[in-house]
Amino acid sequence: MRLLIFFGLLLISLVLPSAARAHAELDHTIPAPDSTVDAPLSEMTLVFTEQIEPAFSTVEIHDDDGNPISIDGAHIDVENMTTIHVPLKPLASGTYHVVWHVTSVDTHGTEGEYTFHIKNKQP
Repeated sequence: MRLLIFFGLLLISLVLPSAARAHAELDHTIPAPDSTVDAPLSEMTLVFTEQIEPAFSTVEIHDDDGNPISIDGAHIDVENMTTIHVPLKPLASGTYHVVWHVTSVDTHGTEGEYTFHIKNKQP
């Protein structure tokens, strides 16, 4: 009986991770979550674990007061459909909150959020 339970649990552990990978999760970002940037930032990049659908994927940025930051030209990289590039206008020193919603090509949706900080150097 113990052997049957062991193999049953082993089978479940092998199946569950593959099912979890069916969703596009955030792999890494530039700038990294909770990092501080002290140089001008012209672009933000979000990289996911699965290819994402452009029509059903969005990125929003808000300042520390919750005001939205205008984003023009955010796009998914056509050569690497796991990556969103977000061009940025110069941002003032402060904390910025990123909210993302993506749908992977297999139609599973995921969402998340993180912050990063900008500390512009004074001349």
